Amino acid sequence: MKEAGTDAARRTAGQVAGDVSRDWLALIATGLGLSISGVEFLGGILLAIGGGALVAHVRRKQHPEHERFAWWFTLVAAAFFGTLAGQASPHLLPGWPPQVAMALAGMASRALVLIVIDATDAGVTEAPNIMRRIIDAIFNRRGPGGGV
Repeated sequence: MKEAGTDAARRTAGQVAGDVSRDWLALIATGLGLSISGVEFLGGILLAIGGGALVAHVRRKQHPEHERFAWWFTLVAAAFFGTLAGQASPHLLPGWPPQVAMALAGMASRALVLIVIDATDAGVTEAPNIMRRIIDAIFNRRGPGGGV
């Protein structure tokens, strides 16, 4: 009698493990540390990428010289930040579906991409001045400590 119950439990556990291994979306979501189903994860990622693409389309005239780079960077950032928001959604928006947090993070990713582009543009234009100041400070020409 006891052996029959153990065999049934073992068979059920094996069937459950087999069912989970067939759902590759659930495996990806579990591997990323998400506690949502694979279909919810896929829907959230698609909403995040769609939200990022929508905001990128609306705000496309901001950096015309970097538009192609900004477009692809927005899509990748939307997927990344959407995944992070999916992990944090029970704490960020308790009681709301995780797809809402993922979509909002995807939309916000365009703003983050534009901030990164602005920072790198400023860094490229200011790099010679910054290096000149560093060299002057190292060789004590009008740097700290008096200099020549």
